[in-house]
Amino acid sequence: TDFDPRDLLAQAKLGVLATIKADGLPQLSPVTPFYDRAADVILVSMTEGRAKTVNMRRDPRGAAVKVAVGTVPPR
Repeated sequence: TDFDPRDLLAQAKLGVLATIKADGLPQLSPVTPFYDRAADVILVSMTEGRAKTVNMRRDPRGAAVKVAVGTVPPR
């Protein structure tokens, strides 16, 4: 079977959004992202006044990491 990273994006329910604070340091925010497969974009909720919203408005660069939660089989 061919590996498609979009399958991981669609399945993961937890994530971290990294934005850049005014002083240049990273700000990490836990998020519950939604992957829109048709548009090939990751959507996250943004609330006015939150650090991630302020940071993204000032500097739109960011990175999102989706976290797969599950069990790892023993070796």
